[in-house]
Amino acid sequence: MLAGVIAAAFIPGTTIEAVVEAALSVAKDGTRDAIAAIADVAAGLRGESYDRVVAEFHRVIARFSPIGDDVQHTEGKAGVATDAYRLSRRFSIEELPLALGFALLSEGDFDRAIEDGIDSGRDTDSIGVMIGAVLGAMHGSGVIDARVCDKLDQTNQVDLLGAADCFTQTVRAIHRADGARDAIKRWVRDELTAAA
Repeated sequence: MLAGVIAAAFIPGTTIEAVVEAALSVAKDGTRDAIAAIADVAAGLRGESYDRVVAEFHRVIARFSPIGDDVQHTEGKAGVATDAYRLSRRFSIEELPLALGFALLSEGDFDRAIEDGIDSGRDTDSIGVMIGAVLGAMHGSGVIDARVCDKLDQTNQVDLLGAADCFTQTVRAIHRADGARDAIKRWVRDELTAAA
């Protein structure tokens, strides 16, 4: 689903509200409900203190989270079946709803949303990555400070922008394949309807 959300962000002039609407259009069950609940709360939290935002986001996501506050991964938990690893129609992983909430709250501001997301506690590496992916797709690579990009490349021994270009090519290929498949379905449906 994240690929669909990011793909929506590739449309020139896209707003974070439009990206959230795209996420809601493809999300199902608990995930859709969690995104909607966080988005609703985010709208009313603009201008509030950061501590209040975090407390309210955590309160709202709690009813959708299968792991609750137990976010520490320890050796003793290895191989132990928990609700965190079972499919559920009622629950949602919390990272995407929270990432979209912080992106909404910052009105799509790349740096502010990432900083707020990673400072919020819980699974903040995933929250930060999702915010960066969505808002990076929305704004393009120019939104990332070149010095930060260089530091990330050196530290991780990776070409960040090259990886992003590969990801973009993959998303475009998926969209082309989906479009071709949908065109064939429409043609078959039209043929069957005409024959009836």
